[in-house]
Amino acid sequence: MKILHLNYYESQGGAAIAVQRIHNALLAKNIDSQIIVSKKNSNNPKVIGPNSTFEEILNLLIISLFVVLNKIILLFSVFIVFFNYQPIIQS
Repeated sequence: MKILHLNYYESQGGAAIAVQRIHNALLAKNIDSQIIVSKKNSNNPKVIGPNSTFEEILNLLIISLFVVLNKIILLFSVFIVFFNYQPIIQS
């Protein structure tokens, strides 16, 4: 079995600590476990993250794009619910 954990930070914050504990427990049980992060602090080969400043900037741009798209979708869904919008279907 292969496990892949996704987290923003490698070692900062409660979620990162929890992911590290789960990851280490899985490795102790000989289960293949890796972590993908946006902010990497160590040289651990089981933790995958950006290797250069360019990759860090690219990650931030991608995350920002997803945040903007998420807000647009949320606003559109609020518009549909609030105004009881129903598309006009012409036949």
